[in-house]
Parts: sequence; structure tokens; C-alpha cells
Amino acid sequence: MFSDDHSTDRGSSSSSSSASSSSFGFTDHSFYSEKQLGAKSASSFLQSILAFEKAPQVTHFEQLVGQGVHLPDPANLSEQAVVVKLWEVVRSLAGLSVFLRHTDHLSDRELYELLWWDLLRQETVDTTNLPGTCCQLDILGGRDQGHRYLYLKYYADEQERRFHAEQYPGSDLPPHEDTPYKRDVTLPSS
Repeated sequence: MFSDDHSTDRGSSSSSSSASSSSFGFTDHSFYSEKQLGAKSASSFLQSILAFEKAPQVTHFEQLVGQGVHLPDPANLSEQAVVVKLWEVVRSLAGLSVFLRHTDHLSDRELYELLWWDLLRQETVDTTNLPGTCCQLDILGGRDQGHRYLYLKYYADEQERRFHAEQYPGSDLPPHEDTPYKRDVTLPSS
């Protein structure tokens, strides 16, 4: 996400079956007017935006393989090997300034499978040559009904749950459950 919680949809997969969304942010600027930033900073920020818009498309799978990360089919990995490989992928993605969110409802195998089969293969903006830029890969970012249900069940606080109940009376509001895993607190972040 952009610093100060501003986001863009550029880089999101165009696939309607996408399991997540990517949001990109510029860590070295916030959204302020030219008067607030000063002409030099505003110009620098505009140059960052233009560079982002012109950046080539790539997949994170290609980027990882290009860095020498071996990405074996999850079906060929034991449970222990999946854990080791998942954390190698997580650390390598962080090295590319790509950070995962909302993963605690998935086992290590489920997360690695989702990454391997889908998320790492989606085209996205290549931000490797864009200093101060990061990508938040939100596992529940697709915002379809299934993702919304999981978010409300595991991640939404009471205020968000109340808001949902008020905005969508009669909709299915699942009872809150703690996530079965506690990975998110140990994930690298921007």
C-alpha cells in the first residue's frame, strides 16, 4: 500500500479468479500537494509515478527463479520441505520488496501451493529498479465473497464486523475465530 494508506490497483491481476490483489506503495513520499512537498520533492514524486507506469511486467515466479530460487512443485515436497521452501520464498520476496498479508488462515502447504500455482505466476509491475517502492501481496485482496467471509471470520476487528452488519443487514456474518496459524506476525514487512 501507499504510505498513509493510499493505494492503487495497478499491478492487480486482471483474472477474475485471482486469489489476491497487489497494491504498490512509494515508501519515500506521501500524497501531499506540491506546495506542501516543495517543487523538488513534488517533481521527484512525479518521476517515481511515471517510472512505475513505464516499468515492465513480470511475474514474481520469474523474478525468484532469476535470483536462483528453486521453486519445486508442492506435490514433490514433504511437509518439512514445504516449511523450509515457503520461508525461503517469503524471504526472497521480501528482498524484492514484496510482502505477504493475511496468511494465517492457511497452512504452510496451502500457502506455498497458492503461491506456486497462482500468485507467483500473475503478471505484475517489475519494481526492482524503482527505489522506495514496495508491493503488498494480500492473500485476501481479491475481495470476492469467499475472501470477504474469511476476512470477517479471522481478521476483522469488532468495529469492522459491526460496520459490515450495519451496511449489509441480513448478510452472513460468520462468528469470529482465531486464525489456526500465527505466521503473519513473523512475516517481513515494509
